[in-house]
Amino acid sequence: MESLVNKGNNQINWELILSSWDTIKYFTKSELVDISRASISIRSILLPHIFKSVALNNISYYLDDPDELPPYELVPTENSNRVLDRNREHLKSLIPHVKSLVSEDEYNESLLISIPQVFYGLNRLQFSDTAITLATFHKLMSGLNHLEHLTLNHPTIIAFDVRNAPITLKLPSSLISFKISYGELIRADFIPGLGIGDYLADNDEFKTEILNFNIKEDSLPRLKLLEIVEDDQDFIDTQNNLISASSQLSHLITRYSLIDEEAIIKIQFLNSLTIINNYQLTHNYTDFNFLSIKMLKELKIIGALGLVKHDGSMTSRFKKLINMAKYVERLTLPFIRSYNFSIEDILQNFERLEELSFIKTGNLVSLNPDTLPKTIKSVNLYGISPKFVDFKTIKHCSKLEVISINYRNENYSSSEFEYSEFSKNIKGWRVVHFPGISIKCYKDKNQPPTPTVSSVSKELYATMRNNGKKLINIF
Repeated sequence: MESLVNKGNNQINWELILSSWDTIKYFTKSELVDISRASISIRSILLPHIFKSVALNNISYYLDDPDELPPYELVPTENSNRVLDRNREHLKSLIPHVKSLVSEDEYNESLLISIPQVFYGLNRLQFSDTAITLATFHKLMSGLNHLEHLTLNHPTIIAFDVRNAPITLKLPSSLISFKISYGELIRADFIPGLGIGDYLADNDEFKTEILNFNIKEDSLPRLKLLEIVEDDQDFIDTQNNLISASSQLSHLITRYSLIDEEAIIKIQFLNSLTIINNYQLTHNYTDFNFLSIKMLKELKIIGALGLVKHDGSMTSRFKKLINMAKYVERLTLPFIRSYNFSIEDILQNFERLEELSFIKTGNLVSLNPDTLPKTIKSVNLYGISPKFVDFKTIKHCSKLEVISINYRNENYSSSEFEYSEFSKNIKGWRVVHFPGISIKCYKDKNQPPTPTVSSVSKELYATMRNNGKKLINIF
């Protein structure tokens, strides 16, 4: 073991002490950053502890004169080697610690294909507005054996296949989460000499369509989170194929337009489902019976602008969508009430509901907590003014413990807050007000319980019984 004292000058070896794990474990990350500035040697030792994860945005910007590289070629060997050498040289101090990589507006396939060879510890990758050929995409994915999180935002994939048959995407089997948003597929004949930029610039000459694809069943055995942002119903088959790719999927985030009978059958094992409503409800929805998802613990339905303006079949479908989750414990819904629709009525079937969140949608009417299921412990209101909540009935909600109101989106000043019921004393409750942002009201568990008819009757009976005993003793 190296001595803590330098033999030459008999002074304490502070570099050794400050870089020792026995010392490091007692410092915060910000303190370690300050210590690392003491010397280059200390910084090199502390680097893994300071930068457990490094995110690089658009790796092209980290290279000198990236335009010197031919930007739109199909990965010639000489070019690939140049990219690898330059990446390793410019990023060698960071590469061992890079866990997350974000690439934006990247069309240089030589750069993209080098990612697995340069960033060997990568477990999170995000592409935004990236164009890539299908062959290069597969080669890139095959090298990312430890990738756990993949996000494709507005990707463009070029397939040299003009047939109408869906392409097949091969993704790393190590994925835990996969997110895809508004992808495009360009079908074209391969033309020697054309680069990626040429196919994008002249895309009127090529066939452009939604990025639909096949994926092998059970090919993503570790996938737990799937997020899809795509409004077109033509994407339904692709979504359902992705669901079938993993038996471990527990959380699905998708669009209202992509929910069909097959999807409902496939997601019976989910724990959490988030449905984002399409704001322009122009799709041809087919009505069907929604099976109850008995394993579902959480349902979020976000966005319902204009829903109540549509015909009765649309409202009926929305009711069925909510009712399929009647066994959930946590529920987030747009707050809608119209002449033929009341969320409070629908929620009476929810026997296990503990946490309920409402999001403002259009004009609001008063919310009476007493009309909600008696099992609820927590109510969260977003974009809703306190004055829309009837707190006079709060005493009837026996299990309710917390009401949280976030009215950041409302133009209510702190002076208007004083006129709300929250500013008054609600017996048995404590109020915390964050001016201009939110209010929270907690049930004070130290308060004695409110007497009920049965408890009063028992107390009266005990008093009469004791008084009777005293009278007997007198005689």
